[in-house]
Amino acid sequence: MIDPRAKLLRLLETTRLEALVQHLHDDLIADGRVAGFEVNLHDPARKSLVTADLRLPGEYAGIEGTYRGFQYVLDRADANASVFTSRTPLVVVSGDLDRFYETTRMRFERWRMRSLLVLPLLMPGAEQPIGTLTVFSRDHLLGAADLPAFASLAALYAPQLKLHWELKLGASRSQTVEHMATEIHQFVEYIAEMNSLTAVDQVYASISREFMRRFGLDMVNILMAEDDHLTMVHSAFSEPFAHLAAEWEQHRCSTAYSLTVHDGQSALVYMHGQRLVVADAQKILHLPMSAKDRRALELLRTVRSFSYVPIRLHEKVIGLMWLVTLSEQRVPTEAQLTLIDLLASFISTAIVNAQAHMRVEEQTLQIGKLNTELEAKVQLLDELARKDKLTGLNNFGALEEEMRRRISEAHRSPMALSMILVDIDHFKRFNDTFGHPAGNVVLKRVAQVISKAVRDMDFVARYGGEEFAVLLPHCDLPSALAVAERVRADIEAAVIDNGDERHQVTISAGCAVLGAQEASADFVSRVDAALYESKHAGRNRVTAASPRKP
Repeated sequence: MIDPRAKLLRLLETTRLEALVQHLHDDLIADGRVAGFEVNLHDPARKSLVTADLRLPGEYAGIEGTYRGFQYVLDRADANASVFTSRTPLVVVSGDLDRFYETTRMRFERWRMRSLLVLPLLMPGAEQPIGTLTVFSRDHLLGAADLPAFASLAALYAPQLKLHWELKLGASRSQTVEHMATEIHQFVEYIAEMNSLTAVDQVYASISREFMRRFGLDMVNILMAEDDHLTMVHSAFSEPFAHLAAEWEQHRCSTAYSLTVHDGQSALVYMHGQRLVVADAQKILHLPMSAKDRRALELLRTVRSFSYVPIRLHEKVIGLMWLVTLSEQRVPTEAQLTLIDLLASFISTAIVNAQAHMRVEEQTLQIGKLNTELEAKVQLLDELARKDKLTGLNNFGALEEEMRRRISEAHRSPMALSMILVDIDHFKRFNDTFGHPAGNVVLKRVAQVISKAVRDMDFVARYGGEEFAVLLPHCDLPSALAVAERVRADIEAAVIDNGDERHQVTISAGCAVLGAQEASADFVSRVDAALYESKHAGRNRVTAASPRKP
């Protein structure tokens, strides 16, 4: 096919990767059967094969820039990943597509291939290829007999491709570092702003404003995964294109993308987990696309540059953004794309946190921009989390926290701390006889009687089921027994109304005072034992716990 000696000098004189790929293009097209090709080179930092350059048939030339930078993940069964890992070339025809990941099928069908050759780019004596060369034909059936000639060409280009690729990666990363150094101050300010937002709508609006301002965009569209669909949750336009918002909003609210390869580019980006940049959408309008994608382009009217960016949380894709210019072509640089990826990884946390906060707050629209308002909301949440829903008393978790605090105080001072445990007598029999709704009425009434019988400083909680607990700081055992007896007598005397029914119940109680340096578990165990003494002694009585054993 080619004279290696005649080409070698020209390749050595080539100073840019793009020019080197053009030479490769000329050599491949000279074969007469090749319709297009890709050069995919290994990027160790990304642990993937990256499409360094490609050439497509004429009608697809406008989207070549879209596929530059595409990443083939090495742990997926893509044809390129398979050849890179095995170092063995492949011949792929339509009957082979079921063996490979969706990326192979998608390109094979979309670019109307008849046959595809994938060859490893091997350096002399090296164990690992530097990448892959894919060559495809639309009108001819390339086969195993063609592999040696293309392999020879791949071997000729491999050393120079490796050299120029490494230079390009180094230069790109250097530019990215410099760019990020200038952006870091503004980035920190943006993080501070996002941290103050707890309503999802505010987070979405902040994301849109920041991306439009920072990257000169005219439209931002945020899509989040919900069940098996991508839902457009927020869209924003720059001022010159605000007139498009009303009609677009109707489309946004009525359109979702199913997670299949046939429902549009958004679903593909979500499933493959890597960004896609369309340099100029006006050049691809003639190409096949899903009905939803075409409708979106029609509504946006003058779409130019269009980037799809995954939103990740802990490496998992949870949504994506459309970053769109409508007035002029503006393709983000590699440094800008790196910053976009960084921002996208951060905003995922802000979005998920805001969604969780909405669920806890039953879709509260916003929780404080000012510190005082935020503190008030946090206190409200804490209060709700500490209460028993039925009785309004403190719950068991709040009791545990209060006990830790009070016992710690008592151990550091001469303060007496007592505890009462109360249990409604024969409550299971009551529920079986009158029903659980009546039982709930009794629980609420008993809670009211206990709360009224104790001091404001005492801590009353529902301990669980039909049991209640009272912590009495600055209260010795005789005083605690007096309180417990008052509670018992008040409950026995109370008539509990439940519609046409009237009920009366009794309680049994146990009481103890905290011993010196006594552990919480031992303290509760003694009170509980006293309660059960009351039960076993006939109920409707109060029993003092045995003194703590030294």
